Amino acid sequence: MIFYLTNIALDIVSGTIFWTIKQSTLGIYNLVFVSSGKKNDLTIKDINIDDKIGELIKKNEIQEEKIIELKKSIDYLSKMIIENYIA
Repeated sequence: MIFYLTNIALDIVSGTIFWTIKQSTLGIYNLVFVSSGKKNDLTIKDINIDDKIGELIKKNEIQEEKIIELKKSIDYLSKMIIENYIA
């Protein structure tokens, strides 16, 4: 009986030690190798929100114009197909 209890206790302790060492080494690896390669340390102060909103609005307006042009082209091509092939 004492053998089984000792075996269970040693198994739990060794599993805990293994897990702790594994997690510690992974954490150190991520701190040393993964974090050092990233240069994304931007904060809200570094980004001018008004400029970004202005850029997004300009892009949106350009995309709306392109959509209108494409719609006109599709309508024209649809009209040409109907006139030439159906009539």
